[in-house]
Order: sequence, then C-alpha cells, then structure tokens
Amino acid sequence: MGSQAVAKDYRTHGVNVIAMSQFDMTAWVKRGTKEEVGVITDFTNDKLTQFSKGPVEEYLSIPYVETKCG
Repeated sequence: MGSQAVAKDYRTHGVNVIAMSQFDMTAWVKRGTKEEVGVITDFTNDKLTQFSKGPVEEYLSIPYVETKCG
C-alpha cells in the first residue's frame, strides 16, 4: 500500500520519476536454497539493470542472478 500512496502523490504533484528499484523479499531466503540477489532483466532499462549489479558485486558476499518476472 505504501508504494501506491507514493505513486499517487508523485502523480498529483507532477514528479518526474525516471527510475525506481524494488527490494521486495530483501533478506529472505527460502529454506533449502542458496542466498542470491535476483536482478530482473525483462521490462527494465538495460543501463539501470547493469548499474544495479554493481553494488551487489561491491558490497555483498553473495552473488546476483539474472531473472525475469515474466
């Protein structure tokens, strides 16, 4: 619900949004799987996607994996 409120407020105030990052399920690891950061590659801007991989490589000890939302 918070994201919807932010989006509505931005639209009301004419905020020019040029990018966003979603951190849904951050720090949650399903039992029996390995830790990894999923980087969505479909319906995205390639330059922003590539940029998003940098902090994972620089600051985390776990890898990223490219994935798609469908």
